Amino acid sequence: MTATDGGTHRAIKGRMLTRRAREWRIERLPLHLPTFDRFLPAVLHLYQSNRLDTLATLLNEGILVQTPADPYTREQVIVQARGMGRWLGLRIAARFGICANIDFPLPATFLWQLIETVLGPQARLGPFGADALAWRLHGLLEQPPAALAAYLQDGSERRRWRLASRIADTFDQYLVYRPDWLESWEAGQSCRLGGDEAWQMALWRMLAAERDSAHRADLMHRLIVRLQDPAPLPLPERIVLFGIASLPPLLMEVLQALAKRIDVALFALNPCAAPWGDLDRRIDSRAPGERLLAAWGGQGRAFFDELAGVDDLHSLFDETPPPANLLAELQYDVLSLTSAGTRVLLPDDDSLVIHACHGPMRQVETLKDALLARFAADPGLQPDEVVVLCPNMDDFAPYVDAVFGQSEPTAGGGRAGAASPHLPYAIADKSGLAASPLLAGFLALLRLPDGNWEADSLMALLELPALAAGFGLLEEDLPQLQEWITQAGIRRGQAGDAFSWQAGIGRLLLGVTMPTGEQAGNTGLPLFADLHPSADLDLRFAARVAGLSRFSRTLAEWQNALARPRPLPNWAVDLAGWLQRWFVESEADRVTLETLRQCLIKLGEVGERSGMLQAVGRAAILEWLSAALEAGSGAGGFLTGGVTFAQLMPMRNLPFRVVAVLGLDDGAYPRESQPDGFDLIARHPRRGDRARALDERWLFLETVLAAREQLLLFYTGRDARNDAELPPSTVIADLLDAVDCGWHCLDSQAASRQILRRHSLQPFSAERFRPGSSGLASFDGRWAAIARLAGRGDALPAPLAAARLPGEAPREIELADLLAFVRNPAGWFLRRLGIRFDRGSFELAKREMFTVAGAEERELLQLAGALADQPHALAALGQGAARLPDGPGGQAWAARQAVRFAPAVSAWRGLSTADLAVSLRVDGLQLSGVLRGVDAAGLGLRQAGKLRESDRLAAWLQTLVLGAAKPANMAHDCRLIGLDEIAHYRAPERPAELLADWLALYRAAHASPPPLLPRCGLAYADGLSKGRNPGPDKAAQAALAAWQGNDRQTGEGDFDQVRALWRGQAPLGEDFVALCEQLLQPMLAHERIGNIKA
Repeated sequence: MTATDGGTHRAIKGRMLTRRAREWRIERLPLHLPTFDRFLPAVLHLYQSNRLDTLATLLNEGILVQTPADPYTREQVIVQARGMGRWLGLRIAARFGICANIDFPLPATFLWQLIETVLGPQARLGPFGADALAWRLHGLLEQPPAALAAYLQDGSERRRWRLASRIADTFDQYLVYRPDWLESWEAGQSCRLGGDEAWQMALWRMLAAERDSAHRADLMHRLIVRLQDPAPLPLPERIVLFGIASLPPLLMEVLQALAKRIDVALFALNPCAAPWGDLDRRIDSRAPGERLLAAWGGQGRAFFDELAGVDDLHSLFDETPPPANLLAELQYDVLSLTSAGTRVLLPDDDSLVIHACHGPMRQVETLKDALLARFAADPGLQPDEVVVLCPNMDDFAPYVDAVFGQSEPTAGGGRAGAASPHLPYAIADKSGLAASPLLAGFLALLRLPDGNWEADSLMALLELPALAAGFGLLEEDLPQLQEWITQAGIRRGQAGDAFSWQAGIGRLLLGVTMPTGEQAGNTGLPLFADLHPSADLDLRFAARVAGLSRFSRTLAEWQNALARPRPLPNWAVDLAGWLQRWFVESEADRVTLETLRQCLIKLGEVGERSGMLQAVGRAAILEWLSAALEAGSGAGGFLTGGVTFAQLMPMRNLPFRVVAVLGLDDGAYPRESQPDGFDLIARHPRRGDRARALDERWLFLETVLAAREQLLLFYTGRDARNDAELPPSTVIADLLDAVDCGWHCLDSQAASRQILRRHSLQPFSAERFRPGSSGLASFDGRWAAIARLAGRGDALPAPLAAARLPGEAPREIELADLLAFVRNPAGWFLRRLGIRFDRGSFELAKREMFTVAGAEERELLQLAGALADQPHALAALGQGAARLPDGPGGQAWAARQAVRFAPAVSAWRGLSTADLAVSLRVDGLQLSGVLRGVDAAGLGLRQAGKLRESDRLAAWLQTLVLGAAKPANMAHDCRLIGLDEIAHYRAPERPAELLADWLALYRAAHASPPPLLPRCGLAYADGLSKGRNPGPDKAAQAALAAWQGNDRQTGEGDFDQVRALWRGQAPLGEDFVALCEQLLQPMLAHERIGNIKA
């Protein structure tokens, strides 16, 4: 290392701290550092190095070891990011055993503390703070300048607020970078800046005329003047600025004035030891370091130019020859600005690798495999020595949780089918809204008037435990509530039609209090206030229905409250009251609710400071709160012990052994940012202005320097839809060009070909599991299992039907479970495996009903069956139950369908509703249950729709039960009446023997599923005995056709549960044939199906 110093100094022994395997190790190195002598004139000290850890050592050994005159004075170490403060705190604690009595304020925070200290507590921004300025502009734009009138002519308050906010941000930048413009405008003098100057000058003069306090530029000028006054001031003995990468000119003037009174130490990361201010004029295209510094160093060059005349300069650059790897040599090239000629990139050099993937999910999957490979190769590497950065954490956080959050908790992973080994991790920098569903939920409540009460949107609110608890609802109630909402016909709208929340809640309340089928009023129909009670409800569900009803009523009150404009302080008070009403505070949500309360308090304070008394509408409040909550980020996951995932932001690039960067896609980084068209700074730039593109290039240079051993870069290099090649970020293109200029492979090929790795679309690509493959190996046993299956060519995985379940089949059988098995054998067995196709997972309907089909039609048929002698009342019942489109359209449909339903309704009218309890022993088995719809003629069953094969099987089985039970004084036949057909089942001579075969099949199914497929089975049985040329061949063809389906009808093999159980392998072999012959042929021999009209 080399060091150069200026000014007063003394030689001391310095220590550099480096992290190795979770232990802090001290390395001795000679440093020459200044003494902050209280009796010597104060100066501005600049310490620069290419290593951030070296700067931290300089801070500890050169400054903090010297106790201030007042030991109780809190040290002020100003940092550019909170993560930097946390890292420095750990370094200080490692050196001194404790980190206490030290503050790590951000530059803006320190500046306002200094202003209040020097100018007094009355020196506040008042109406010129950024938020207050935006609200004042919002009020002024109610009568906009002529240049803005066309943009605001629609009267949208949301548009007016957004424009006011953008103008306020622009004025805030003028206060920092162009205070001379504002001073001229206040004096009524134009700066000749172009067409947009006139209206901006007019707005600023109106703002300035209203003020009774100074704005930021005024305060900073007054601060500088006061600091230049020799009169005593209550200043700290010294301050430190650590890792600051840029300073506005006005703030630089403040520091220079402050440095004449106290010691000011500025610790800056300088990537280059050589002078590089004129690099653009002398760049050698063959030197990689010069190329990168010229491409990425614009912001840093301007910053160090500002510091050129500093009083006391100290440099400490690590110019030790680097290890023989690409990353270290590249960093050294940037440091020294020298070129060692073209070097050889060794085949095993993986210090710098660029991964091209198919989208963000594959980037994160590839990242995990790359990290696991690194940990396997270096057992000393610890998870907290790895950082993963990305331009926008919210974009990648779900993928990170999906990949890193579902792993084996051990370091294994070799087990077949096991997930990859677990890596502890933490995500920092998620926005407040992304980190907290409760915050997003509160904003969703504020957006309620913008929507139309869509059922799915409002149910999403009830998924917040803190909100649901206020209405007595629990998380486990949600599936039931979703089913009720669908059943009650709730789709959208607060009130006004049959599908509104008001009507649907009414149906649910009637379902609890008014039994289905009970007549109300003089209509003779089961309606009350034109509403039909929801079925399957009783007083047991009263509490949950009441909670849903209170939720709906509270939403209506809330919507009415939001409609009233009011001043900002009133909004703050009223929303705080509603916050307490909406959410039940728990330990888990306490911090989030306090964040919301503090945000509302700030809203009230901003209203007071701005002095704006006009009433403001909900839309502007929503915009302000959204921005305020979005700005709050969860930084709690930074440096917490695992792999750190963080946002790519200034001075977040702390030294880590392994640094990875995700999301370096074209256009995503550096981010394309266009200034507002009226931004006069963009039109008239000056030296020292901030430029986002330059900032982010400098930030990427810092990231490259932060990697101590390995740098991994990821981007979307292929389109996942069509595999088209996509370009990377310009910073990756710059890096690849620089590498090709300075290195080549052993075979003289371009080095970029070695460091750029292109990955497969799927994580289960066989290439990732093949021994000796040049690609990145996968550690995930689940993908390995899929890759092995894929390698079998056309071989299919074994179906779930091959599973064998342990345990003994029951000898006591419930008729209801037996019928469930017969109706849906595949679904019944899947439930035995713990696999459910839950009805609660559907998507709630939110569109208006225009047609009737499917489930709604079947339910209308059920209603029609209850009409007795009033088939003309179908429209009233259908609309009362929300099963018909509202208005004349639904009534016309009902009138047409009443004719179609009439024969079926007439046939249903004579069916009995009596029950018969049965309990019988068959082959040593006990069968118990209830047969419904029995009368002297036997069983009478109703099917609201076409007769399906499963319905026919269930009717036949009940015929066998009735015959085996042998009840007296009634026939043992069965009638199954559908919409167009009626099936008659004649009682067999020996029903108990036939029933015994079904019970044996049911018991065998407890171990493994039989090939019982209602549609295919009946098609086979029909083919054996009916039609032309009956026989096994025709029967097999019919069964296969039923399995495959056609353009008009879905094949049974494509039913969700059948496909899940058999995985496309049609079970139509010998067992299927035997089952059809034994069980289904007897059924067809006793079945007669005819037209219901006959």
